[in-house]
Amino acid sequence: QFTSKGSVSDLHSGLAVKFKRWNNICRADSIIWPPRNWEIMIGDSIAPVAIFRNVSLTPQTFYTVFRIRNTRTGLIVYQARDSVTLLGANESGRVTFPFWKTYPQFDEQSGTMVAEAIASPFKNVDQFIGDYWPYDDTVRQTMFVLRSIVNFSDFNNNFTTLLYFPGNIPDALK
Repeated sequence: QFTSKGSVSDLHSGLAVKFKRWNNICRADSIIWPPRNWEIMIGDSIAPVAIFRNVSLTPQTFYTVFRIRNTRTGLIVYQARDSVTLLGANESGRVTFPFWKTYPQFDEQSGTMVAEAIASPFKNVDQFIGDYWPYDDTVRQTMFVLRSIVNFSDFNNNFTTLLYFPGNIPDALK
């Protein structure tokens, strides 16, 4: 019910605004590993770690997902799922996901990547926990997978040359 100092007849029907608080249960807080702008060499491996929070007033169990995407191709090169079990009200939980090993024979696993930690609003595959506020469920940061070049030599000894026009962007696969 809308209340005002004046009478209802003084108000225009289009002036009333109703605010709704959407139910929020889980949140992805941060990515611990790999750190932001982390560089790894292709052939190495990492164990992703992320922090998730229960923002409700009761203990909750929910799925968590860690995903790594290649920004150039858009392909998902790693995805793992785990769960946070009976996390207390307003408590955080640290989740360590399985190792991701990069393989040099797959071109999609080199270049700029986006690491994403996702708090899923499901307890089981088909059991929704009531999280209707999806705006804090995903955390993203950039990482780089570098490819070493065998027998690389730089023939340019003059580093004072000025470049007045933009050059080509180097290909991550070469």
